[in-house]
Amino acid sequence: MPVAVALRAVPIVTTAPLVVLALGRGMTGSVSLVAVMVFFPAFVACLHGLARAPGQAVDVFDAYAAGPVARMIHLRLPAMLPAFFAAARMTVPAAVLAVTVVEWLATGQGVGALMALSASLSDYDMLWSAVVVVAVLSAAGYAAVGWVEARVLARFAPEQLA
Repeated sequence: MPVAVALRAVPIVTTAPLVVLALGRGMTGSVSLVAVMVFFPAFVACLHGLARAPGQAVDVFDAYAAGPVARMIHLRLPAMLPAFFAAARMTVPAAVLAVTVVEWLATGQGVGALMALSASLSDYDMLWSAVVVVAVLSAAGYAAVGWVEARVLARFAPEQLA
């Protein structure tokens, strides 16, 4: 947890050059930067979700002397699913933003670099087009997570649907 807090506390603009220096401008550095940007909110939400198992269900598992694996699979993971999908709904659009920032800061290619170049050249038509593409991708990712959530919860944790 302290490492996650430390990674989230430092702005990505200052850590990006260090990560690029250590891992290079390629796929490894880019994926690492995106992971650092979206990991912490998802991590905290999932930890909170794991602790949200209903007390009566915990009592039943205690009464039957269920082991830790059975508790995790049948109790804690289904209780965590809503928090997991809430985190996914937050982090998917954040990941699109993170990729755009990483393209601008680390690779110099892609939509992020195009947005920076368009802004510096005052090509506002291209800049707004890139913004619309990023916004549509974020909205589509958000909708896709909602679609997957409905199907997964209906199958594995129907009591979590509200």
